Amino acid sequence: MALGSFLLTSCGEKREQASDKEGAKKEDATGGEKEAEEKKAGEKAAAEKATSEKAAAEKAAAEKAAIEAFAKQIADLGIVEDMNALEELEATAEENPAPLFDAMDALVERFGEVNTDGLPADLEEGFETMKSGFSDLAEHCRAIPMPLKVLKGGEAAIMAWVTEKMTADPEFLGKFEVEMGAWEKKVEELGSKLEEMDGSVFEKYDIELE
Repeated sequence: MALGSFLLTSCGEKREQASDKEGAKKEDATGGEKEAEEKKAGEKAAAEKATSEKAAAEKAAAEKAAIEAFAKQIADLGIVEDMNALEELEATAEENPAPLFDAMDALVERFGEVNTDGLPADLEEGFETMKSGFSDLAEHCRAIPMPLKVLKGGEAAIMAWVTEKMTADPEFLGKFEVEMGAWEKKVEELGSKLEEMDGSVFEKYDIELE
């Protein structure tokens, strides 16, 4: 009986020892897997960070190149000079607005040649706002209630046209004055809108517009 008890006890202890060893092995395996997963996650995060930083650097370099190309286009097309010339032509516009209208059309055409691809969003938006402002003004100028051909013909052509219209319609002059008044008011509104345009975005990127 004593021997039997000894054998049973001995077997039980061996089973417990074996079980403890198996548990330790499982813990070691679990710990190893966790470390491997953490290492893998760390490597993935580092790779994603490196990719993100590379993309940001490439974007910044591309935007810098686009800004420089944009500034060069503005200079090469003579846009600043044309904008300044408009101010000079405004001084004589009451006597003869035709040169001002032609210069404005030419400026709008040059605006259309500028490539804004790759520019920062705020700079592109600022340019498009300025471009549309001049475009709206030029379009309205062409809508003057008088044929541009007559306008460009000078005072004699204008007087002849007005006389012809008044002969055909005695009330023409009154109607014409109303139309011209509305047209001039709109010109002033569009011009004021351009003058009040915020040019800080161009200063931000060192783009000279004066």
